[in-house]
Parts: sequence; structure tokens; C-alpha cells
Amino acid sequence: MRTAKSAVVGSAIAVEEEELETGSKDDDDAMAALASSKEADWNAMRLREKELAAVKINPADVEIIANELELDKKITERTLREHKGDAVAAVRFLLR
Repeated sequence: MRTAKSAVVGSAIAVEEEELETGSKDDDDAMAALASSKEADWNAMRLREKELAAVKINPADVEIIANELELDKKITERTLREHKGDAVAAVRFLLR
């Protein structure tokens, strides 16, 4: 009886080890996918910041909107850049 019991226990251990090895590969794949996704997000964010920096805005628009709406100039400038320098669209966005 002991040998049959030992064989079952040994078989169960072998199955668990196999599952751990398979799970480890799946975990590695998942971690690689996360790292890849994070890198893609980072690259997209850098590209977006580069595009926004290229948008020409009127410094007078920044000054007027910031003063009239009592906002930080950085927020005003960012909003203007996101709206391609369109002051009316930026103000509408900020007031909604």
C-alpha cells in the first residue's frame, strides 16, 4: 500500500512542478507584455508632448486667458496648445 500511495504523491508533485514551470512561462510572457505596453505608452506620451511643443501660441492669449480666468499660465498654455492655439476653443474648454 505504501508504494501505491508514494506513487500517487510522487505523481501529484510532478504535476504541480509542471504547472509551476508552465505558470512561470505565462508569468514571464505577461510581464514582457506589460513592459512592452508601458514602453509604448511612454513613447506615445513623448510624441504627444513633442507635437504640443510644436504648436505656436500667442503669448498675449496666454496672458489674457490666465488673468481673466485666474489660472496658472502653464495650464493656460497647455490648454491653448491642446486646442492648436485657438483661444476661443481653449476658453470654452476651460469654462465647461
